[in-house]
Amino acid sequence: MIVFIDTEVDPHTKKVADYGAVREDDGEHQSSGAVLHSHSKADFDAFVSECDTVCGHNIINHDLKYTTLRGNPTIVDTLFLSPLLFPKRPYHHLVKDDKLQVDELNNPVNDSMKARDLLNGEVAAWNQLSPDRQEIYYQLLYDTEQFGGFFKYINYNEGGKRSQPDWRQRRTQIDHNITPAKYNKLFGELSSRQCEIIGDKQSKYIVVAAGPGSGKTRVLVHKLASLLLLEDVKHEQLLMLTFSRAAATEFKKRLISLVGNAAHYVDIKTFHSYSFDLIGKQGSLDEAKDVVRRAAEMIENSEVEQSKIAKSVLVIDEAQDMGADDFRLVKSLSNRILKISLLLMTSRFL
Repeated sequence: MIVFIDTEVDPHTKKVADYGAVREDDGEHQSSGAVLHSHSKADFDAFVSECDTVCGHNIINHDLKYTTLRGNPTIVDTLFLSPLLFPKRPYHHLVKDDKLQVDELNNPVNDSMKARDLLNGEVAAWNQLSPDRQEIYYQLLYDTEQFGGFFKYINYNEGGKRSQPDWRQRRTQIDHNITPAKYNKLFGELSSRQCEIIGDKQSKYIVVAAGPGSGKTRVLVHKLASLLLLEDVKHEQLLMLTFSRAAATEFKKRLISLVGNAAHYVDIKTFHSYSFDLIGKQGSLDEAKDVVRRAAEMIENSEVEQSKIAKSVLVIDEAQDMGADDFRLVKSLSNRILKISLLLMTSRFL
């Protein structure tokens, strides 16, 4: 059961001169829904003692400095919640029913009722937030004195609904403007080894060798998504080369599911298709045989526009299938672009 309280402090003695409290009717306690207005600390303690949650406006920095509470109740302070949940019209203090008089104390019962009404409004505002926004607020504030009691009161973490935060992951999510849901979609179903590969931001060359059905395609697609979402690599800086249109189409489809429409602007092509792009011609079966070799020669001779090869990450699928011309193309790209990173996926060791 929750009780809303307010204390009025004598400005001369710095002691509580008046107590006000209102219990919320929860249907379980016969005395719930009652109101207290008293000068007695003993009456206040008796009234509040059966409640497991105590709420007030500025209760942390005001009321609890002048009075103590028995037991260890959950503390909810509406003052800190207001600017968070009402950013366009934050409440900085309770609006009083009575005008303040220099020698008069305010009405603590009215203030307790206003704290109750304000908390109800804050809970309603919380329920209007998106799940991602709720999760962000929770991860940042759940263990603070000012906000922790609110999350406990609304049972946001009850029954293990939310895992305890990994602050390194949370920092990454915030720094890169990525939601917890998106982050979980990117890493949630991967093994620790797969996450290690995807999270590697230091290695210039990465070779992933694994047999069929081991999840190479998933690792490759999630690595591309991670580059776009977490490593600030622009879509035009990525190039992925495959050996079939079907593979290129499948990679594109999976990448779209992770990063959305941005995947449409990532170059995922076959060796032959990319080579035709470089030499500026439409592909044909007659020319396909030598097109990769010709593209490699043009790069080596600086005959290709720099914008067409200005990539920072080159990904090769099924690298074990590269022939001499394919390898020459990759090597010429690496030689021309000094800062390029290379990721090779292979079904067997090279």
